[in-house]
Amino acid sequence: MLQPAILYKEEVLQKLYETWYKEDYKWVYVNGYAEDWTIDDNGWDCTQLVSIYNGEILGFIQYNTIRASRNVNGLTIVGFEHNPVFIRDVLRAIDDIFNKFHFHKITFAAASDNPASSMYDKYISKLGGEMYGISHEQWLLSDGIYHHVKHYEILNYKYKNLNNVS
Repeated sequence: MLQPAILYKEEVLQKLYETWYKEDYKWVYVNGYAEDWTIDDNGWDCTQLVSIYNGEILGFIQYNTIRASRNVNGLTIVGFEHNPVFIRDVLRAIDDIFNKFHFHKITFAAASDNPASSMYDKYISKLGGEMYGISHEQWLLSDGIYHHVKHYEILNYKYKNLNNVS
């Protein structure tokens, strides 16, 4: 179940700080360094959600909202537990972007060798979106290696409702 992150502020911040310097989470810190996390006290410029199952935080979802153009960018997905409920909640958050909040477009990026990239590739077309380009050697991560970056987008009029996604 998706909930506003502010309702779980201290607990989610603790979980996010615990990702610092862990190899599995290097993909979250695209400038190569652990960054301070904040949970905003409003949802105007940024939406921050947690996925909750049986009282446990499974993951964190954040995206920036550009009100003037009705676009969304900067999708950040941080899973703390390997649980299919979290994937369902990520898909629900994307569905809300289009069907609840009526935004025009979402764009996001991921390192091409991020293990989650194959899942993004799988779901992006099912959702009516596409991978529209690759920036070569774009992000220098904490491993000291430059990584290629895939760019994704979904337009509202091309979006396929979650009820049609398996």
